[in-house]
Amino acid sequence: MPTRFLMGLLVRTLFADWAAASGGVLMLDDLHRCDEESLPDGDRAAPSHVTLMLDCCRALTAAGRLEDARDLVHEVLSDGSRLPEDLRLNAYAVCADVERLLGRYDEAEAVAQVALETLPRPLPDPLPAGASDLAFKYGLVHMLRGTYRQARALVREVAGAADGTGDVARLGLQTLSAFGDVYIGKMDTGMPEVARCARLVDGLPDAAAARIPEALAMIGCAEIYLERFADAFRHLRRGLRVTSGGAQHMAMHHFPGLSFLGQWTGRLDQARQWALEAERLARSIGADDAVGLAITMRAAVLIWARSRRDAAEIVALAEEGMRGTSPGQGWWAGAAAVQLGQIRLMSRDAHGCVRILLEEGGGEGLPLAQPQLRPEIMATLSTAALRCGDRDAARRWAGDAETVAEQLGLPVQRSNARRAWAVLHLADGEHAAAAKLFEESAEGFRRAGMPVQHAWTLVLGARSVAAAKGPEAALSWLDSAVSVSRSCGAVRVREEAARVRAPSRPLSRPA
Repeated sequence: MPTRFLMGLLVRTLFADWAAASGGVLMLDDLHRCDEESLPDGDRAAPSHVTLMLDCCRALTAAGRLEDARDLVHEVLSDGSRLPEDLRLNAYAVCADVERLLGRYDEAEAVAQVALETLPRPLPDPLPAGASDLAFKYGLVHMLRGTYRQARALVREVAGAADGTGDVARLGLQTLSAFGDVYIGKMDTGMPEVARCARLVDGLPDAAAARIPEALAMIGCAEIYLERFADAFRHLRRGLRVTSGGAQHMAMHHFPGLSFLGQWTGRLDQARQWALEAERLARSIGADDAVGLAITMRAAVLIWARSRRDAAEIVALAEEGMRGTSPGQGWWAGAAAVQLGQIRLMSRDAHGCVRILLEEGGGEGLPLAQPQLRPEIMATLSTAALRCGDRDAARRWAGDAETVAEQLGLPVQRSNARRAWAVLHLADGEHAAAAKLFEESAEGFRRAGMPVQHAWTLVLGARSVAAAKGPEAALSWLDSAVSVSRSCGAVRVREEAARVRAPSRPLSRPA
């Protein structure tokens, strides 16, 4: 039986299953056309045959058979110099994407770089077919490695050359460029570009959006960092919808974002379920870094949703997840470290908190940490340093958190910085100043739609409020914290409120 027929049958079967499961979004017409052409004489594959092989690679990738996809695309590239330019660029893009999904970031970057270096300079108009997708895969690898600054110039160059074309693949690249700027803290360009790309993606039908599912994940994650939570939910959920039943490796990037959102916005039960689903999908394709982050995110939910007596078990779970990531290897490990650091602080391991946040953040100044999250991390380090008995470090970190938060102009990050200063004033017995800052911080979290942090801040500030305004005011704060925590399942907040207002403490109302 001819090789072409067998490959065509395999691709049609894989894609048919995928398309049926995803609501018929994917089209098989291109694959049927390949069957109408023959393999040429000699040992050089016809373009139609190469196209079929690449389609098979994409189908295998969508089915989670990454090693099979890698073997096949490497077969295509074994004679890459003889391929037409568009097929050669497409083949390198497919190969880079498979290597990335396998967690082989060095190989993925090298593969994409080899092909990108063949593009003529200055870039031609129109761009060669496949150039946008290749630049997209290259930028995405650097994004996940935490080295996007190295790729930014090239991504923006190709995205700029593609600007205004209306092509869906090029819109995906422009979205990556916008997200990349937000990711590295270039808010002046990133914020308006994310908003523009969001409008364009919103205008796409699902069939077109399904061709760039990463774009919806990136827009959603950018909106998390920009504290636009409702928009982030909308885009991440749509991303799941357009990839439903197929391309599970794409959905793997949406679930961590949703779990993170669930933590911030008080959907703790959903956040845990989303983390479990992210872990399941990551395991199904052997993405170890993604598995590790998902486990740590689940622990970050449980530290609020479970009792304090379960802290040791939750810390062990978080550390298991952290061990599953590649330390110092970019986004996965960095995000897991932030979660683990906060879990350790909540579990009274201040030294462990400082150690993990500095190790993964790159030391003083946190050069490896995401700029939008630096105030939160610095605020955590401030409280941890205070518990370690280092007041000078605690003040330095609180000051840094305040400075960076003001530079970013993000309200939630300002609230984190204010709370760090409030904790310092509380420790120094400056209760009037502490109460004012706790109140501002709590109100900032409330306005942002972050009930867990709102309630936790009320509990932390109750003692200063009692000293500055009287026990009735403090008890009112605790009542509000308990009410809010019940609505989102934050058991840990309720326990701490009960501890603060215990009968043996002066906050309690007379019997």
